[in-house]
Parts: sequence; C-alpha cells; structure tokens
Amino acid sequence: MTRKEAEDYVYESYLTADRCYGYDTADAERRFPGYSADVIRRLCPHDEAVVITGSKGKGSVAVMAEAILRGRYCTGLLTSPHLSDFCERFRIDGTQVSDDMFVGHMARVRQEFEPVRAGLPADRCISPMGVQAAAAMSMFAEAGVERMVLECGKGARYDDVNNVPHRYAVINTVFLEHTRELGSTVAEIAADKAHVITSDTRVVCVGRQQAEALEVIMRRVRAMGAEAMVYGRDFRCMNVRSGHGGTTFDADICGSVYKDLSLPLIGTFQAENCVLAMAVCSAMTGGLPPEEQLRRAVASVSRPGRMEILSSDPFMLLDACINRASGAGVIACIESMGLSGCCTVIGIPDDKDYAGVAQVMAPVSDFILLTASDNPHYRFTPDCQRETLRSMGIGADVARSVRESVDRALLTGRPVVILGTTSVVTEVRSVLGLK
Repeated sequence: MTRKEAEDYVYESYLTADRCYGYDTADAERRFPGYSADVIRRLCPHDEAVVITGSKGKGSVAVMAEAILRGRYCTGLLTSPHLSDFCERFRIDGTQVSDDMFVGHMARVRQEFEPVRAGLPADRCISPMGVQAAAAMSMFAEAGVERMVLECGKGARYDDVNNVPHRYAVINTVFLEHTRELGSTVAEIAADKAHVITSDTRVVCVGRQQAEALEVIMRRVRAMGAEAMVYGRDFRCMNVRSGHGGTTFDADICGSVYKDLSLPLIGTFQAENCVLAMAVCSAMTGGLPPEEQLRRAVASVSRPGRMEILSSDPFMLLDACINRASGAGVIACIESMGLSGCCTVIGIPDDKDYAGVAQVMAPVSDFILLTASDNPHYRFTPDCQRETLRSMGIGADVARSVRESVDRALLTGRPVVILGTTSVVTEVRSVLGLK
C-alpha cells in the first residue's frame, strides 16, 4: 500500500455509497457508525480517553487537552480536518505520525474492514471517520499511548469516533450549524452532540451553553448516569485580556485558581476553550499538573488557521469561520485591537452561513470579497452569494480563486480578514508559502 492508496482508502467506501444519496440526505439516513464499532473496539487499547464535540472550538480544546496531559502520560491525539498533510490528524506525544506508520496501520485497518464491507448494501458505507478512528486505535495501541484525546466530526450520534470507549467527554458550546445534517434548532443539535455521553462515559465537561442546549445535555447526563462539570458552575475563566500577542486570563477549576495564564492564541473564546480543556484533564487525572508545567503546556499551544495573525504589517488575520456565531468572535477580536475599515475575504460554501458572516462583518468592513475553494467536495457559487448579500443591502465583489482574493485584498491597503472553510484556510496558507 502506498501513501496515496492509504489516504484514498479512508474515503473509498464512503465515495462508493455517496452516489446513492441526495444533497439533503440527513446523517441518520447516510451514516451508520455501527459498521465500524466492532473493529474500533477490538483495536482500542483502553478507555482512558476523552471524546470532544461541540459547534466550535472542539479542535482547539483537543489540542489544549493533549498538551496538558503530555509529559505525565504518553498521549495520542486524533483531530480533523488537516491543513496540508493528512497525517496531521494523528499525533503521538505531540508529534505527527510518519508516512510509514500511517501506511502500515491503514493496511491493517483495511484487512479488518474488508469482511465488513463485503456484506454492505450499495447504499451503506464505512464512514471516513470510522476508518480514521480505527487507524488511530491501531497506532495508539502499538505506541503504548496512555491517554487518548479524540475530536468528533460535526456531530456525535452518528460519528464513528464515538465508538471509541471513553470514560470522559466534552461538549463545547452548541449553536446553529450543520443544520442540514444535525437539526434545525439548537435543541436538536444539542441532542445529537449529547450522544457523546455513552454507557462508558463517567464524566462530561460542558462548555458555555444556551439554556435550551444545556437542558437537553443534562437530560442525557442523567439518563446515562454520568457526572457533569459545567462551565460557570464548576469551572470558568476570568479577567480575560486578548491582543496581538495572544490571550491572558485567570482560571478557576473547581475552586483552584490559576492567575495570568498566557495562551498564544487570540480571542476571549480561546480562554473558555482552555479552561474546558483544563477541567477535563483534571477529571481524567485526579488533578492538574504542577502549576509551572501547566503554564508551559498552555503557552505551547498552536492552532494554525484559527484566529491566526499571518502578518502585522500589513495586518492579515485568518480564521476557519463559517457561521454568524464564530463571526461574532472575530468581530470582538478585531475591535479589541482597534481595527476597522477592513477588507474581508469570505470563502464559505453555499450551504454554510456565509450570509450571516457577511452581515456580522459588514460594520467593520470597507470591502467584502467573496471567493471559492478548489475543493470539489464543496459547493461555492460566489456570484449567487453576491446577489444574496445585495438583497440584504450588503455590497460585495467576487474573486475567481483564493490566490486572486489574497492578491486583491492586499492591494487595498486595508487590514485584511480572511474567513472561510478549512480548504480555503489551507489554500490561503499555501498561497502565502506557509506550511
């Protein structure tokens, strides 16, 4: 098996079945995590794992939690999507796995799944998330990983990562997103994500929530006999200050207070992500590491493409923002730095909330530029998006590629804010020569 064959195998079963579905087919009718459950559980080394879901920030919480656990334990981290290299999704003790390791374990996983695939109807598949989760379990078992940190995809109920036995779970803030797949209300989306609490789960850490989402989550907590740690009640961040250099904050974790923690990520929401990671690590290990070790872990976190300042002169900010709620976080960050009159580039697929992002960004934007990604799996029609924005009273122009949008934005001489789906983030970094 070559590296390309290994990567292609992740999607092979899904692409075969996907032709049987329509664009609006719900997750309940196209994703069947039961097909991967036995393989994942057979390869899984143990249940000392946390599975993380939420509408935003789950990847950041995963990276932060792994950084805090590393040093005391051998750690395994599974995240998605990647920016430039598929193997970014798999890390052991903070280091991306090698091509040889990835290929070797994918070959093993293929052997495990072929008997399952042989019995599937044409419209059923092994999910890409199931293949990745199985590969991660195989890698982590061989490496002797002691604590696993795993990020779900968009949901939890139909997400194969949730098949990994896990004693701990995290539900970050839930809001309206992926409504086509997960539900049309916050309560429906929270109900999907609350399935991260399984019969294996002992403790779930819950981020800041709207009342209707929290009610649904706590109902699931009680039904599954788990214990909940809730933001604002059991842990919180305080005195948050965010600027060009990152974010400084105080953390209260079950009554233990840590002053002036320094996180090299901008945005007050990153402080909330960090205390959520701290809370679940405390639950997983019976307490946080010594304070100096904790400070070093928090200060080491890196999240390319997430509120990332690419340049200070000219100012250029890049964020994987695809909905109004995330756009509000971008606005808060921009305003905290005293910026206005921006050139905002928006590269968001048609089925995501490009209009909400544009509406939020319009007051701080002198110029809005709509662009598309080269990724064939997303549907972008910038010309149609422009007409939608025009009907809302928002002016915008269109670029035919990410490269053109970056070049045109820089020529405006304004602060540049680039917001878009992960494939757009990847293309922006490639255009600028960043890895």
